[in-house]
Amino acid sequence: MSSLRTRQQSCKECKLCENMNVSPVAIEFSGSPVDVLFVIGAHVKQRQDDYQEVLSAPDKKILELLFQKLKLKFAVTLLVKCKNSEAFVGPNTKKEVKDCEHWIKTEIDELGPKLVVGVGNVKYSSVKFDMVIESFNKILSSSPRTDILLYDIEAAINDKHI
Repeated sequence: MSSLRTRQQSCKECKLCENMNVSPVAIEFSGSPVDVLFVIGAHVKQRQDDYQEVLSAPDKKILELLFQKLKLKFAVTLLVKCKNSEAFVGPNTKKEVKDCEHWIKTEIDELGPKLVVGVGNVKYSSVKFDMVIESFNKILSSSPRTDILLYDIEAAINDKHI
């Protein structure tokens, strides 16, 4: 799995990677094999690019605790891996998603997750998500919502007989 991160971080396939100030923010794993893959549709933020992390430490810790309860391993990734070098704040464009989508498909093929969850704006993706949730931020900042997320993921896994 570390080779997947290395390949992503050396990607030069689109215009976003041409800017020497950005590099692809590669997938993050919480153990293997990966049971659940979260694909986050938000734009790469400066902090994510600077620290090369998909989720910040508090959010990552909350997810780790949730998945320890379920005895499952997870990974988080971004739908578009590079930060747009312009001061653009908005959803990913169709072109950005299309240019980067081979990475999501590679992650799914190589990791073989049991459940693929789209988070936020994943509407331009051709990936078939098992479930889509609106935002980690709203969920992870609220205990009742994290319990609902845990319940929903557990139900989806049970529905798939995993």
